[in-house]
Amino acid sequence: MDKAPRGASRHVGTVSAWPLAVLGSVDGARVGLPVGSGVRWLDAAALRAAWEAAQRVEAVTPGARPQYLLIDDPTANAFAVRSAQGETIGIHTGMVELLGPDEPAWAALIGHELAHLNLRHSEQRRSRQNETGGIVAVASILLTAVAFPLTPLFAEFATSFTEKGYSRDDERAADEAGIASMRRAGYDPEGAVRFFEKLGGSAQSPRFAFLSTHPDSAERVAAARALADR
Repeated sequence: MDKAPRGASRHVGTVSAWPLAVLGSVDGARVGLPVGSGVRWLDAAALRAAWEAAQRVEAVTPGARPQYLLIDDPTANAFAVRSAQGETIGIHTGMVELLGPDEPAWAALIGHELAHLNLRHSEQRRSRQNETGGIVAVASILLTAVAFPLTPLFAEFATSFTEKGYSRDDERAADEAGIASMRRAGYDPEGAVRFFEKLGGSAQSPRFAFLSTHPDSAERVAAARALADR
């Protein structure tokens, strides 16, 4: 049975967002999200897998306790923000389509984003930029992203973030910490290998400078496989 959750949508800037806690609790085969004058249908099993992974990985990872939002954006992306209101991990609808019901792959994604928050990579990066006269984060919102184009929700300063990005060392540290978290949660770390393989296969254009700040897909897959074999 297909279902459309009631009262779950909120509008953040120009982007519609839905709490993953609500969507991940819906029974049925598909979940319908009201978008404009239509409905965007997503695999309910994928949403349940994402929410289950978020709960399990967060439970064994000290530190950030973000809310999880599904963002209406077809790109395969996820990000984390910290503001005065708290922490949020956002997941694009394109990522739901990419990962499907692969719960261990979701665990790798959630672990990666939690690691960026807990390792305070955003704050460190902002401090370095301020000291060198670089950009300053807008309205104290700090962004971390796992791959590819950033959500329009942060269009006013996304360009600056994608141009500078996080260091490759930060990304490697988040990858490693994320895999450790998913392992503690009881997931097979081979899920991280699949996660990076899927991300590598979904790169939409080499023109995005953000890609230059991440280890390349082959390196990340190899590193994940080495960690999985430990």
